[in-house]
Amino acid sequence: MSASFGWRTGWHTQGPSDPAGSWWALGLGFLVLAWVSILLSRQPGSVASLWLANGWAIAWLSTRVQGIQGRGVQVALALTAVALANLLANLAAGDAFLDTLVFLPANVLEVAVAAWLLSGGRAWRMLQQGPRAFMSGLWRGALLPAVVGTVLGTLAFSSTSTRALPWQDVALTWLEGDLIGNVVTLPLAICVLTIPRAELLRVWVRPGTLALLLLCTAATLVAGAWLPMPFAYMAVPLLAAASLSPFPVLALATFVTALTVGLATALGWFVPPPISASWESLFINLPLVLTLLPVLMLGISIEDQRRQRAELQSSLQQLSRAHEGLQAFARMASHDLREPVNTIASFSQLLQQDEAGRLAPRSAQFLSHVQDAAVRMRRLLDSLLDHARLDRDATEPVTLVPLDDVLNQALDSLAARVRETGLQVQRQALPQVLGRRSLLVLLFQNLLSRAMKAGLAGEPPRVAVQVLLTPGRLIISVRDHGLALPPDVLAESELDASLALCRHAVEVHGGSMWLDADVAEGSRVCIALPQNNEFAAEATMESHT
Repeated sequence: MSASFGWRTGWHTQGPSDPAGSWWALGLGFLVLAWVSILLSRQPGSVASLWLANGWAIAWLSTRVQGIQGRGVQVALALTAVALANLLANLAAGDAFLDTLVFLPANVLEVAVAAWLLSGGRAWRMLQQGPRAFMSGLWRGALLPAVVGTVLGTLAFSSTSTRALPWQDVALTWLEGDLIGNVVTLPLAICVLTIPRAELLRVWVRPGTLALLLLCTAATLVAGAWLPMPFAYMAVPLLAAASLSPFPVLALATFVTALTVGLATALGWFVPPPISASWESLFINLPLVLTLLPVLMLGISIEDQRRQRAELQSSLQQLSRAHEGLQAFARMASHDLREPVNTIASFSQLLQQDEAGRLAPRSAQFLSHVQDAAVRMRRLLDSLLDHARLDRDATEPVTLVPLDDVLNQALDSLAARVRETGLQVQRQALPQVLGRRSLLVLLFQNLLSRAMKAGLAGEPPRVAVQVLLTPGRLIISVRDHGLALPPDVLAESELDASLALCRHAVEVHGGSMWLDADVAEGSRVCIALPQNNEFAAEATMESHT
């Protein structure tokens, strides 16, 4: 299961997989991150620990083990590796063995609870399904487990430790360290564990990413040492990363920023305001979370928009290819079918002429039906070609088109049928409109063709083309004096292919089409075209995209 991600530098994630030879990565990653966090917390300038290790273990369990249920052995082995790595990190930092054991059960249970809350692919979906899934994943994998670990760790410390520390200080230190560490480590760890290594290195190991990380580090050090409200300045390069880089780059930049804050605080480069009570450390650590969390949300939102845009572009390309194939098939089918249809029509007509007077009345009637059907089939093929042409001409640039020239061109294209039927055209002087010339010619051609077919038997067909200018609209009416159209024919355009073509051409121009029901005889088709620059601007923009 995979999905494309990224903008300009695409990347994709892969679904959860079973642990195969990667137990060492869990233990080693936890050991290194725990040891770094312990060293930072032991420095004189440190206010609270920045516990980074749990985020790695939570991400590993959530992505490498497909579901906690039914995987008891794998989960037990993973939690054992976490406990051993935690124990080794504390011992390497100089802690007593018994003091280390006090916190191990609470820490292991916190990782287990978080992995259970993120089971079922929720960790993987944090990067795939937008800001809501991302925020839900942080809630399940960062905040709630931190609260659970804080409660269990505080109870264990208060009941077993001999050190004289208020339980409030222990709880606050644990909660702050876990919360900040999980928020900055969990997204990065999920990226590391779900994105193929080659793609991850491609977006990380490049000059732009390295320059961004240096900028984040420099901004954090300078703002923390010399500028008021330092977190506002720290957010600037992170916002740039959220806007311009793939999310894995932002996750790495966020982690580096948090680690730089912890290092600068521990070494005394970033001197926090003096505090008189341990709870006041919240005013130092909480702004860091409130700076990093919105940036991560912005980054995942932008990444989701990039993914949706890429999927939409891919769908449009597929639709365009399918549409082009359909047009090509329509042209080929119409061209290939015209020859046998013309043959049927021609030979049936010759047979009717040669055998006139010798055919039985019933046979002559059947032959007449064959000829009429061939003529209808030929008209349907013409309509099919017109539909293909209509879609092709819909991308023609918009220009100022004289409708008199359009009507003349339509009559020229129908010259043979005009002479054959004796069509009489009564017309007014027509203005210019903004539109696509070929579509407008096709529109008038089909209206005139329909009028010729609607003529009464024994009378030459007549058509009147009139125009009415109204504010913002040009109304054109084409009236014939033949058989009246049904009132709902435009709602059921499949009954008349020529009217369906006309309505499509009108809608492409942003207009509307209706049937005038107040005509005493015949039919009057009315067309309203917009007379402003909005359609021209919109259509011109579409023609250039």
